[in-house]
Amino acid sequence: MKFSIIIPTYKRPASLKSCLECVALEKQTYKEPYEIIVSDDAGSDPETRKIVSELPNARAVVGPGKGPAANRNNGARHATGEWLVFTDDDCLPSPDWLQAFADAAAANPSCAVLEGRTVADRPRRSLAETAPINESGGLLWSCNFAIRRDAFTAINGFDEIFTYAAMEDVDLRIRLRAAQLPHIFVPSAVVVHPWRDNGGIGTVWKHEASAKQLLARHPKSRVGISLLNTLRANIAGFFSVTLPGLIAFRGRGFLREMVLHVLRVVSAFRLELWYWRHHRHSMQNGVLYVNSTVRSENAMSAGEISPFHWWGYRPHEDDCMLSHGPGAMGFLLRRQLGGVDPQLAAQTVAAVLDGYTRIYLVTQPDLLGLIPGLKKWKPNLKVITWVWHEAELKRHFAEFSRCNWLLCLTEGAYEACQRAGFGGRSSLELLGADPKYFERPDTPARFDVAVIGRTCRDVDLLRKMAVDREFSICTTAVAQKSRIEGVVAVKAMSHREVVDLLAQVLVSWVLIRKDDKWPTGYTNTVEALLTGTAVVVSDAASFPSEVLRLPGVYKYKAGNAESLTEATRAALRDARQNGFRSYVREQAQRCLNGVALQQTVMRVLNET
Repeated sequence: MKFSIIIPTYKRPASLKSCLECVALEKQTYKEPYEIIVSDDAGSDPETRKIVSELPNARAVVGPGKGPAANRNNGARHATGEWLVFTDDDCLPSPDWLQAFADAAAANPSCAVLEGRTVADRPRRSLAETAPINESGGLLWSCNFAIRRDAFTAINGFDEIFTYAAMEDVDLRIRLRAAQLPHIFVPSAVVVHPWRDNGGIGTVWKHEASAKQLLARHPKSRVGISLLNTLRANIAGFFSVTLPGLIAFRGRGFLREMVLHVLRVVSAFRLELWYWRHHRHSMQNGVLYVNSTVRSENAMSAGEISPFHWWGYRPHEDDCMLSHGPGAMGFLLRRQLGGVDPQLAAQTVAAVLDGYTRIYLVTQPDLLGLIPGLKKWKPNLKVITWVWHEAELKRHFAEFSRCNWLLCLTEGAYEACQRAGFGGRSSLELLGADPKYFERPDTPARFDVAVIGRTCRDVDLLRKMAVDREFSICTTAVAQKSRIEGVVAVKAMSHREVVDLLAQVLVSWVLIRKDDKWPTGYTNTVEALLTGTAVVVSDAASFPSEVLRLPGVYKYKAGNAESLTEATRAALRDARQNGFRSYVREQAQRCLNGVALQQTVMRVLNET
């Protein structure tokens, strides 16, 4: 049997009946055998038993009476299916729900978790209503997801320490990502969640109790529920939801929502005090890791940040990871503050107050302007960051001079550091990642050329090449913003999918404009070489010479279509030879495996 549907319930027979009607054999388009396990936390409730008995493939089991997390685990223990499919007794799965999960599982055989889409049953009518809507994935609400039974068993299911219906699914999501179990979002697996009363004041304190349990197990999750984030979310929620709702709903639920706004902030403050008392030692041993590339459009790979985006350091349990979020207001404030991200600045100050003494600043524009002030305030604070180009060093000399170590991405940046007197605390580092992540089976090429990335690329040259149609050219759906005729857009939203695409082409174009002196396209070049794909790159590229000398790298004259054509022909001739891809991959792995960078970062962070 492929699927076992798990439905936890507690004294809601009417809702349960509606739910069971939606997952009945005659209602679902999925026609293979499946079972329904209803775990009843109220014990052997006669009405629940009667409702369940009406379905031939459903059975009720007595729940442990310890809350929804334990109740779901109880249902899972009685299941026999290869996949456990979870929903709640107040949800209404769509007719194609199981079939959508079945199709996704068949199309992604290595996937362990399938996350469905959760929508509301109607427009909202009051501010006192709530529904766990999930339109784009990444949340893994427990009311709509499927997981392989062996994976669920391997991570010991839901943590039964969570006795309330709060944070147990967040805890599960964190542990699934830590176990690196691939998971995808299945938007066609739809569950309708009716609007419910938000529970009032009592839910705030239950949420706080669950948050303490979450923080005790996952201290890094504090970033999402910190006082600062709670303040920001409440202010944004007031202007985007509560205030418009006052008019739209004619005041229904407004007073309660205002009280909840205040209580959420009070609860967050209480959590901050609790966290500070219980985790100060771990903060003193941890690293404040600032890296906004993990929020980029293609950084995620099946629910997990790709190893390529860690930049030589993967945060540990005691660390605090910060990254800025999107938003026009945030970008406007950054312009006024010289590039400093105000949210990250406030979070960093709070983290230093908490006791963090080491900062690895990957995306240095986020906080570089704050460094002199932090070092003046906390002289023993250790800061490591990157210098990409010598122009950066000239522009931000005062900020870089206060850093303990400078990681240089290019030779120009490293030479500038030497001239500036930073030779004893700077190093030229080659960006890389675990080669195993880039290994793919050899398959026939789908296209001659791929264009990965869109920032500062020579789009005019790409248009010329597309018109000639000598080469079959593809790009990712994200990069195809200009809609160039003759360039095929391939859906590759996650980093893993980008690597999959690189493994299915012969050549990767890195089209850099001749006036671009920054290391634009460097990361795309590294990705392609580690995949074994030839790279044709502009002679304007300011990459480390060691990378440009690697087998599989071909140069063309920037802006020149004839030169690009000749270089691509040469690359294609070589790429079609037997063993070429393996040879390029093996040579790239020797210097682009990321080991040297990891060693440098750890050495500097651990120096006393």
